[in-house]
Amino acid sequence: MTKFLFDQLSYIALVFTVYSNFCYADEFSLDAVKIFGKQDEAYLEPGSVYLINNKELELKQSLNPHEVLKEVPGVIIQEEDGLGLRPNIGLRGAHPHRSRKVTLMEDGVLISPAPYSAPAAYYFPLFSKVTGVEVYKGPSSIKYGPNSVGGAINFVTRDYIKSDSKKSQNATVNLSFGSFNTLKLQSYASGNLGKFDWLVEASRWSSDGFKELPQRGDTSFYRNDVMAKARYSFDALSEKVLSFKLGFSDERSNETYLGLSSLDFKSKPFSRYEASRLDRLDWRHIQMRTDYVHSWSDSSFSELIVYNHNFKRNWNKLNGFTDDTVDIRDVLNAPLQGQNPDFLEVLKGERDSRLSESLRFGINNRTYFSRGIKLNHNYSFLNSHNLDVGFLYHEDQIKRDHLLQDAQMRESGGLDKAEAFIDESNTNTDKARTYRVYALMDSKISNFILKGGARLEKVFLNRLNRITDRSVSREDVIVVPGLGLTYKINQENMSFIGVNKGITLPSPGQDESTAPEESINYEMGYRLRKENLNLDLVAFYNDYSNILGTCTFSSGCTAQDLDVQFNGGEATVYGLEFLLASKFNVKEFSMPISISATYTSAEFSNSFESNNREWGVGRVESGDPLPYVPNLSAVLSLGFNYKKFENQFIYSYRSKVFDQSVDDNRLTVNAFGTLNLMSRYNYNKAFSGYLKIDNVFDQVYVSSLRPFGFRPGAPRWVTFGLEYSF
Repeated sequence: MTKFLFDQLSYIALVFTVYSNFCYADEFSLDAVKIFGKQDEAYLEPGSVYLINNKELELKQSLNPHEVLKEVPGVIIQEEDGLGLRPNIGLRGAHPHRSRKVTLMEDGVLISPAPYSAPAAYYFPLFSKVTGVEVYKGPSSIKYGPNSVGGAINFVTRDYIKSDSKKSQNATVNLSFGSFNTLKLQSYASGNLGKFDWLVEASRWSSDGFKELPQRGDTSFYRNDVMAKARYSFDALSEKVLSFKLGFSDERSNETYLGLSSLDFKSKPFSRYEASRLDRLDWRHIQMRTDYVHSWSDSSFSELIVYNHNFKRNWNKLNGFTDDTVDIRDVLNAPLQGQNPDFLEVLKGERDSRLSESLRFGINNRTYFSRGIKLNHNYSFLNSHNLDVGFLYHEDQIKRDHLLQDAQMRESGGLDKAEAFIDESNTNTDKARTYRVYALMDSKISNFILKGGARLEKVFLNRLNRITDRSVSREDVIVVPGLGLTYKINQENMSFIGVNKGITLPSPGQDESTAPEESINYEMGYRLRKENLNLDLVAFYNDYSNILGTCTFSSGCTAQDLDVQFNGGEATVYGLEFLLASKFNVKEFSMPISISATYTSAEFSNSFESNNREWGVGRVESGDPLPYVPNLSAVLSLGFNYKKFENQFIYSYRSKVFDQSVDDNRLTVNAFGTLNLMSRYNYNKAFSGYLKIDNVFDQVYVSSLRPFGFRPGAPRWVTFGLEYSF
């Protein structure tokens, strides 16, 4: 019955597309719109929230989510490919790897391929269609799940033409060219006819890539994205609205997990080894959504959402050597020791490999779905109280069909591959089903605003090994409460304090000894809002009773240990978030300036033996650091605007991080800073041109040491673009 219902609703959604959670925010005063971080609506909101609005995104013209999100205080970024194709985002010390400990949403709906059964975010919305980013931390994040130990992020896609616009339709074309034959082509059109509104958008992003394979091998990538929306208002006041959304996107990237040895990184940081020549990821994503909003009165409305997402990916990549006693990571980290020079020559393709030096490749074919029904109701009463309640039924699945393939390296070029065979340890199906209810209440009493509530979830998880036909199930019931208090000192100054529970759920296939990740999170903050001056200062303290680690291939684990989870016991994360934004105006000249900084201390509070490569294999001692969490990250943005010119300089800094917690063989990823420049000329309201230079000084830096070797960030990247609206 459930499948039939979803199939029918998905068929309807194929005709048009949905979107009202944010489309009608102004009319219905949705909670998401009241708490935009850099705007006045956030002034009295308990909890830490932040908005990157459309004007900022248009000026940046960035397709890399890392470049955009690192300006948000409290956000942790772990670069991987230098382009943001596989974003790694954490909040307040939560491990950023694959963004699995952050709830990710697109237009208010869970967007990871399988948020409960496989939360790693291999799909991410193409940023050309994103017109706003909302970051929720502290008590403001409690109604979002499943994994919100650090918080939640929502990506808002393009809205329809404004109903009060003088035109009944408009269209925009944005075309840019850049280094390494990079091309971005984006076009969108929107219109309305009476009670009917529509929007269509299509984008393509492609590049030859900045890394170099021997004999001019292919390191290119492309991404396509098409989105359509439609909505119908049943009455002139838009009290009853039905809307639809349909999206399709795909990617092909000749990207690899294989980095370089320390010696090769120093001499040729943007090179790649021959063994990675055939590494390639292909994926396809389809999303469908139907939305109905009913406004019962000026103070009450309800919203019903039905969504269905499908994602399919296949990643051919080097796994390692057939001799499992040889670790590629050890070969690259110590290229001159023992037999490592011989194995390195094979990786480089400098000689034929012996039988004992055979390479093993993984063909990781995975199919996902994510679907659900969501109901929200918002009611305001007595002019000072607001009740927000909701229900969610959600189910998702990942089906793994992994193959392994052995190959011999040939000095003359290429690989002699044997016939692929089934990876029996990764031929399984994980399923998840959850029922969620939440309730939030905020009340204004004199100069105080009290906001509290909780989320309750009952989650059913199952893993079926399709080789042995063995099934493992578990059931978790979680309660996530939170409470925030705001005190309005005067019209310009306010303070707030909050406490909430953080949670990360175990994945399917884990035994009963694997506990959910849990923390109690505290925050205290101050906000100042004056004309041309904003200040945010927040202190946070997250006390983990159990921190959870997940073994993934991209974190350095072997294929046999994929998705195994480990209890890490107690940990402590605390820090400070700072944001200062101001603007100086002199006649037609203006100079906006902002400083964003985050100090974080993240370490284990107990000692234990670790078999998890994410933390390192060996003894973790109390006080050892959590990997890839910098003590300091900061962004300075300085603008110079004159008449039709807009210019922005952005300097980003990240302090050193450690690649693992275990002290033995722990490596350091050094601190680095980069400068970006964005310049835009607005010829008129319809036509503009822009020049963008990323990494102006061509800084060479290590982005990551996971899973294999030294991997570089992107070099200097110059982009020139034109935008025309009609």
